[in-house]
Amino acid sequence: MMHSFIALLKPIISEFRSRATISWSKRRLRIVFEKISGYDFSSTISQKKLGFLPNEINLCSPSDERILREIFKNINIKNSDRILDIGCGKGFALNYFLTLPFAKVSGLEISELLASICKHNLNRKWGQKAEVILSDATQYDGYSKFNYFYLYNPFPSREILEKVIEKIVSQSTKEIFVIYNNALNTEVLLEKGFIIKKKILDPTSTGKDILIFSKY
Repeated sequence: MMHSFIALLKPIISEFRSRATISWSKRRLRIVFEKISGYDFSSTISQKKLGFLPNEINLCSPSDERILREIFKNINIKNSDRILDIGCGKGFALNYFLTLPFAKVSGLEISELLASICKHNLNRKWGQKAEVILSDATQYDGYSKFNYFYLYNPFPSREILEKVIEKIVSQSTKEIFVIYNNALNTEVLLEKGFIIKKKILDPTSTGKDILIFSKY
């Protein structure tokens, strides 16, 4: 029975590895292209090199553009909407958000180095159209300026996410939306009174939970 089960899994694992290899190869090519163009949206820097521990921040990696496209196919953005990318890293998602009709696009980043790279990338490509804020998300007091929040699983613990969501809720006076990519702590938002508006099918076939939450 066990041998049959393993035999059944082998082609699935092989397919997953193949997709992962192709995805990584595309990303490596994108990193090279970005460097030639004077940007750096896609390469990663370890937590240690940024001066943080793994239990303080997650490794910052870029969102998959296929996922971003799929998310925003399911959202009707108005020209009064304002989005904040919490843990924006080098600005890959912000770069995509700037192609959409948001009234305001901002990123929040705790690392001074990442925030500096992000500013360089966006200013070089878009001028002063996006704001990059250097701050600890658990201490930030400007959440009331936004009604959309994007999180690509930036926090290594449930406790940090809880503090940030509490801050967002306490400062908001209107309906707010949280786009949670790779949602590993869904229960935190549900416990704070959010409802799931939409579950997005992962177009990369990596099994990520991608959820859009809302709360009045």
